[in-house]
Amino acid sequence: QRLLLHILNQAQSLGFRVLVLAAGHYPLIDHARAAASIFHQQRRFGSDYGRPKAIPWVFTGYELVRDLYPDAGDHAGFWETSLLMALEPGLVDLSRLPEDESTVPGVISNRPIKESNREFGEEAVGNIVERALAQIRDRLDHPDKYRGHGLKF
Repeated sequence: QRLLLHILNQAQSLGFRVLVLAAGHYPLIDHARAAASIFHQQRRFGSDYGRPKAIPWVFTGYELVRDLYPDAGDHAGFWETSLLMALEPGLVDLSRLPEDESTVPGVISNRPIKESNREFGEEAVGNIVERALAQIRDRLDHPDKYRGHGLKF
């Protein structure tokens, strides 16, 4: 959390107006939100060297597309494997999965891992990026909506 807060402050000093932390591992979202909240409280009023204060935003990709993919956000299952197949296909070899997927430790998924596919992953990544860009654009265009108390980061 302290490292993230330091990074946010450094990015602010470089003139960034929106600071985006995308948590690639779901449990880290709470640490990122805590850092963003502290940063927001430090930076809420005034300006930094004549520039408006930066707006922090924290997310995990699946949050943005739960309406499109209700099973999004699994652990080592269909969702994450499909995303990895889209982003780093050389890291996935479905042929190495055992016949009985229930024997694979750490998997939390509502769909069989063997159904994972690059096409689905590419579609999901595209939708995540599209929605993330819309959120960022809204923060750039309407910064006052994202300054105040009780905001979700």
